[in-house]
Amino acid sequence: MPESNVTDADLREAIADFRQHIRAYQATLRQQGTWLMLATFGCWSVAHGPFQWVAYGLVLIVFVDRLRERAGDDRSFEKIAEALTLRIQTSALEEDTKKARLWDLKDVQETELGPKVTFRRNSIFFFCWTFYGISFLSSTPLWKL
Repeated sequence: MPESNVTDADLREAIADFRQHIRAYQATLRQQGTWLMLATFGCWSVAHGPFQWVAYGLVLIVFVDRLRERAGDDRSFEKIAEALTLRIQTSALEEDTKKARLWDLKDVQETELGPKVTFRRNSIFFFCWTFYGISFLSSTPLWKL
């Protein structure tokens, strides 16, 4: 059953909010990556092996917990996009307007969530987690085998 109270302006705003939500989350990832790098350097300063492992474990717990804290919506980007698609499809707007908003949504998904864009915008985050992993592994006895 079509939603008669949804306007084109409402859908445009929802799509723009979705784009902003993605960008805010990516900015948070970059910031968290920087703090993770500093925390990893802090783990290096712990001299005794078992205590260093505890430090690495605490850093892991803190940063995984912080990543779960999202600004705004707790749903995945895919779920948000599905909800927006459904909202557009069930609206009482003209078919051309629906197609235009679906195209706008697809554009957001391609330009904000594509693999190349995601890696380019969040490369510092991926680098910092890789650095953390290598640092942790290098502190274990297995590394020295």
